[in-house]
Amino acid sequence: MSVLVATLEELQRSETDDKKRMQLDVALRNAYKYRALTNDVFSISRVLSGSVLFRIAKTNLVDFIENIVSVFHTAANHKKVELQFVCSTKEIECYFDYQKLYRVLYRLLANGIRFMKPEGGILKISLFYLKEQHQVRIEIWDNGIGIVPEKVPHVFDVNYDEDPIHLAYYQSTSIGLYLTKLFTQLMGGTINVESEKFKYTRFNLQFPVFTNPNTLPFEHVELLEDVSID
Repeated sequence: MSVLVATLEELQRSETDDKKRMQLDVALRNAYKYRALTNDVFSISRVLSGSVLFRIAKTNLVDFIENIVSVFHTAANHKKVELQFVCSTKEIECYFDYQKLYRVLYRLLANGIRFMKPEGGILKISLFYLKEQHQVRIEIWDNGIGIVPEKVPHVFDVNYDEDPIHLAYYQSTSIGLYLTKLFTQLMGGTINVESEKFKYTRFNLQFPVFTNPNTLPFEHVELLEDVSID
C-alpha cells in the first residue's frame, strides 16, 4: 500500500492536465484511507495477540495535547470549526505511551471535525488533572451531527449493522474507534461516549498518571528520552 501511495503522489506531482490531476487526487485520497484502514487492522491484530510494546517517555501532557490540537487548525478553519483547548493547569509531567495516546486523540479530533455540521461549529478539548486520584480526565466535545441514541452503545464495536442513513458514519469510523478503545484500555484508561443526534457528541476519557517509571504496570516497556511521533 505504501508503494501505491508513493506512486500516486509522484504521478500527481508530475501531471499537468487538470482533469487527470483531479482523478489522481481522488485515487490518492482513497489510497490514504485504505492505508489507514490496513494499519488499523494490523494494530488490532498485534493488540489481540498480546505482542504490544509500550514506548514510554516523560513529557508535559499539557504541551503534548496542545501540539496535537495545533495539527488540526487548517482542517478546522476549512470546515468552519472553532477549536478550543481548556486545561486546569499549565503542566502535568508524567510518563505515558505517547504514540498510543497520540493515535487516540488524533482519531477523536479528526472525527469531530469530519462530522461537523455544514455550517460549522465548536470542537472543545478539556483536560483536567485529578491530582489526588493520580488521574487525568480528557473530554472531547463537539456540536456536530451527533449519533442516533440507539447506536451510541455500539460506537466502539468493530462490526455491526446500521441503517442506510447513518451507514457511512459508522463504516468509516467503527474500526478506528474500536482501536481507540483498545489503546485506551491498554494504557489503563477508560472511554465512553454521550451523544444526541444533531446536537452534540462528547467522548470522556480517563487515564492514570505515572510520575515514576518504576510504577509502570506494563509488561513490555521501552523508555525513551524524546517524544517522536512516527
